[in-house]
Amino acid sequence: MTGTLRIPTPTNHADRTDVHYRKWKRLLGLGLAITGVSTVVLVTHLPVLQAGALCFDDPQFLTNNRLVQTPSWASAWRFLTEVLEPSTVDGYYLPLSMVSLMLDYARAGRVDQLTPFHATSLALHIANACLIVLLLYQLLRCAWPAAFAGILFGVHPLTVEPVAWVGERKTVLAAFFALVCFNVYLRYVRTRSRKTYALTIVLFLFALLSKPTTTPLPLLLLLLDYWLLNRLNRTALLEKLPHFILAAVSSIVTLISHQRTAGLEMPTQRGFVDTAYLVCHNFVFLLRKIAWPTELSSHYPFPEPLTLANTPVLVGIVGTALLTMIVILSLRRTRSVATGVAFFLVAVLPTLGIVGFALTPISDKYVYLPAVGLLTLLTAWLTRLWNVSNPESRWNSRRAAVVATVAVAAVLLSVATRRQIGHWRDSESWARRMIELSPTASRPRLHLGIALVGKGRISEAVEQFREILKRDPDYYQAYDNLGMAYGRQGRFDDAVEQYRIALQLHPEWAFNHQNLANFLCHLDRFDEAVEHYREALRITPHDASLHFDLGNAYVRMNRSDDALPAYQEAVRLDPTLAGPHAKLGSLHMRAGQYRRAEEEYRRAVDLEPNNAETNNNLGFALARLGHVDQAVQAYTRAIRLNPKLATAYVNLGDAFRSAQQWADAANAYAHGVRLDPENLDLRVAFAEMLLAGDRRDDAVAELHAVLRVDPQHSRALAILATPAARPRNASSPP
Repeated sequence: MTGTLRIPTPTNHADRTDVHYRKWKRLLGLGLAITGVSTVVLVTHLPVLQAGALCFDDPQFLTNNRLVQTPSWASAWRFLTEVLEPSTVDGYYLPLSMVSLMLDYARAGRVDQLTPFHATSLALHIANACLIVLLLYQLLRCAWPAAFAGILFGVHPLTVEPVAWVGERKTVLAAFFALVCFNVYLRYVRTRSRKTYALTIVLFLFALLSKPTTTPLPLLLLLLDYWLLNRLNRTALLEKLPHFILAAVSSIVTLISHQRTAGLEMPTQRGFVDTAYLVCHNFVFLLRKIAWPTELSSHYPFPEPLTLANTPVLVGIVGTALLTMIVILSLRRTRSVATGVAFFLVAVLPTLGIVGFALTPISDKYVYLPAVGLLTLLTAWLTRLWNVSNPESRWNSRRAAVVATVAVAAVLLSVATRRQIGHWRDSESWARRMIELSPTASRPRLHLGIALVGKGRISEAVEQFREILKRDPDYYQAYDNLGMAYGRQGRFDDAVEQYRIALQLHPEWAFNHQNLANFLCHLDRFDEAVEHYREALRITPHDASLHFDLGNAYVRMNRSDDALPAYQEAVRLDPTLAGPHAKLGSLHMRAGQYRRAEEEYRRAVDLEPNNAETNNNLGFALARLGHVDQAVQAYTRAIRLNPKLATAYVNLGDAFRSAQQWADAANAYAHGVRLDPENLDLRVAFAEMLLAGDRRDDAVAELHAVLRVDPQHSRALAILATPAARPRNASSPP
């Protein structure tokens, strides 16, 4: 079946009136269809806004990503410019997806408040369903079959994972740009506008910058040219040349960045026969999940053994062969089957396992955009049924059957989707669901242990990590997390032992070297810690957090000269990291370089304005520079952020004292004394302010309280010996 994009030219007034009437009727029908699709998809997926589960790589995308958690132009620039070796996310170069997560963080998205992230992903998903409707309508010129396909896509359980998984923003965002590109391309076919053509290139670039698995898009455009547009020729091929160049550059960048940060498994490493087996298995596996979406998970075990003796592998080979035969035979009558299946296969090909880049062989999210090929085929069939008897009639039995069938399917899919969203209630519930489906798999159990640690249930987490190691004693991530759990229990020696085992299994794991070094610092074994920090930096020299931790170790070793360049390198690598700026400020303070200390503290406060300690230190530097009023403001901010920060009250009292504001100084010291009553020098300073404020009795009582703790406190004794501390009617000593 071939669609047409040509609009007939009216020849007279009556014809023009009729054309306009039909045009507005079509637009009204399309508008109603899109409104209906949006409503159904929204209602079905609405509970996802309350989902609280984090999945496997979410620590990189959110929990531990400093750039996402520091919304700024500088962070966005880092995402855009770290092309071949992203510093915060292993694998792909996907700056637009990272910037979108950063923007959600800026509008109150947090690790414990995922609603803003889910709201954006859900909005993108609804937009994608509507774009699919618009695309199918433009291709096949029948609004209601297009709407039916959009509903089935929007409420399908396989779409839960891309929406509920924070790190999968890349999937829905890349699909959004790709679908807009498809629609704009159809407009270009109609208008031949150069601006519209250029826009298709820009949109394809945006899709690649969101997720590079959209690389096959030029081939998908050619498939549309072949089937529904009927314009596959030399001109159509040349039109795609800029798109193919972009795809080639993106592929090279992806392979390099993934190899450098996460590693790759090439077909030559696995063997071409095994790779073919895996591709066939994954292809049929995904088609089965689309047709019968049950037992969905974010972790599907690798099909072992990868031989014909393994039933799922055999089913994949036989299923692929049968489908190939059906496609070839269908070409005698129609292009639709071959093109729809080819569209799906080409779109999903980067994720089928030819190049190994993921820890799981297959995933639900892989079918998100490729499903458009099958939806196009479905819509073509539905359109034929819709118009088969009388295209102009409002209703007939065939249309009723189509509506009833689609309605039943949509209800069943919606119920399954709601049930699937329920498993994403929190990280523990989602991990337990994955374990239920794959009881022997280590990765979901590791995820469960991490979730239990996050809830403070350390003993239960330790049991999960130990269970993993019973079955898989070489699973080094379990040793790392077991070490972290021991550290939470204060068992630092046991933690160090687990980290050392993990390093024996995987010595090139920089993150483990860093964790081991951190716990060695807890044990005051700084020389060993420095060795592991340096080893981690050998592996990942551009990790600012490593330079920062190394600087902290040097400070605790009283090696300020070594700490200074470590902090400076951390700042150079990541100017958005507040900690190194604050530490540099402290080093400058110790060296008496108050102006430089103030500059560093100000940068730290700009980056992390809610850090009470840094505001307090900034005030201290300002006071040393004689800017008492500004110092008072900084101390006041620190106290507002942390009312229990005793040193801030002390510093505030000192500032008021230097300005001879005795009452304010006494009030600040009084708060400090309540928080830190064992600070005798503070109590003596408080007594001095009481004397200055003519509160002699209170001052004397405070001084005697100090002497009860330290009878030889020289400053307290000296003040009591002054005339101001004696009773007013007492005579002077002879």
